Amino acid sequence: MGRPRRAMKLYLALLAAAAAVIAGACLGFNMLIDPLWYFRGNQLTGINYAFNERLAKMNRILPDLKDYDCLMLGSSTTALLPERQVPGHRCANISFSGGVVAELLLYAKYLRARGMRPKLLIVGVDGFDFDGAEQKPDVPDFIEDGSDPPAFWRTYLSLDAFDFSIRTLRRDYPNHRWFGPDFRSHVLRRRFPHKPPELAAPQTPPEFHLERAAAYIALRAMFPQARAWAFAAPTWAWFVAQRKVDGTLAGYLDALGRVSPAFDEFLDFSIPSPVTESRADTDDGLHFIDPVQEQVLASLISGKPAFGLDWHATPRPQIEAAYNAAINRFLAEQKAAAK
Repeated sequence: MGRPRRAMKLYLALLAAAAAVIAGACLGFNMLIDPLWYFRGNQLTGINYAFNERLAKMNRILPDLKDYDCLMLGSSTTALLPERQVPGHRCANISFSGGVVAELLLYAKYLRARGMRPKLLIVGVDGFDFDGAEQKPDVPDFIEDGSDPPAFWRTYLSLDAFDFSIRTLRRDYPNHRWFGPDFRSHVLRRRFPHKPPELAAPQTPPEFHLERAAAYIALRAMFPQARAWAFAAPTWAWFVAQRKVDGTLAGYLDALGRVSPAFDEFLDFSIPSPVTESRADTDDGLHFIDPVQEQVLASLISGKPAFGLDWHATPRPQIEAAYNAAINRFLAEQKAAAK
């Protein structure tokens, strides 16, 4: 009986050693690619993708939270702003794909509880927050319960993280955005310009919820000591024209009008313009290339919209007239081009 037992112990020891080697290799590989930004990102190619921004963004900033005096909150359109180009500030860009204002409030509460008191707050206001059924917040458990993010070794010993690392090296990205070594988000250009949708009136106009503007006002109130800028991101002219066709344009402008007074500055880049009518400078009509993002940020810094509107300097009737004139011009040009 002694020999079988010794053989079994040897087998188990070899099995444990093999498991340890595999786990160690998985951990080391994931740490090298670092798809969730626990360290310095991908050390092989310098490129990461947006696999789990809701965790990765916090992994990126929490170790040095006290060094940030500027906070950016929004969806993926805000994530594209070059946060390192805000003079005199170090900005934490906590923005991610499909980020709705209800979850941005949870992140703001979490950061405030950890002592963040930004001097500058930049908020992206998205039209989809007012459309249709209310979306539930999609946040990690640690944001809801106020705890620390999961330790890197727990995350990087998982097959999910290993899959992210493999996909990173294969350039199998989940969306048309990527992160450089400085964690700045960029748009992946398409080989051919994105095809615009056909404008058509729906049988039933979509629901629009003006009351949700209160959530943006509450978000601004989370950091009363900060100077606060808000903006409506560049949006493809086809999408904005569709709002007029749908009958939700007035409601959209009403929502922006309610949000605007809560902020020290509110610039609107969603009005049709040569920038937002371009097919070459966007991958999907919502996410625009770096030069456009740099124009948006420069406008916020200067307070002078390069290709948009200043809601604090322009009376509401003039804003509505400007939108209608821009949309009518755009539709007439599209109709002429189709002939």
